[in-house]
Amino acid sequence: MFYLLDVVDVTVSKSFDWMPLIVVSATILLEWAVMLLLKYNPWKKALLDSLIVNAASLLLGYVLIRYMDSLFNSYQLVNLLALFLITAVVETGILYLLNRAKPWQKTVITGVVINVASYLAFFLLIQSGVF
Repeated sequence: MFYLLDVVDVTVSKSFDWMPLIVVSATILLEWAVMLLLKYNPWKKALLDSLIVNAASLLLGYVLIRYMDSLFNSYQLVNLLALFLITAVVETGILYLLNRAKPWQKTVITGVVINVASYLAFFLLIQSGVF
């Protein structure tokens, strides 16, 4: 099974080896689109930023699963909130480092909104039985 921090603890069956790539790609594209709607950066820069912040949170997820695997094995609200907070803090911090000329407040708002969007999307997919 795969545990992807940024995509709300989505557990993907090994029989669908292409699924993690689709899930991560969908997350990157969704967060890119939200950045465009928020007018955070032009489309190329927003796409690169989305790719970088999601790669970082994904890597962190693989590290955390080794030390905090119980956090990843439940869809309880407290677990989902913890994963959301970890992801939002990491991605917002990296987004700030990539865009230091932007006001801190705008970066925080963008970091939170992109993660609300991706967590909500994948929560709805989980509830619908897709995952």
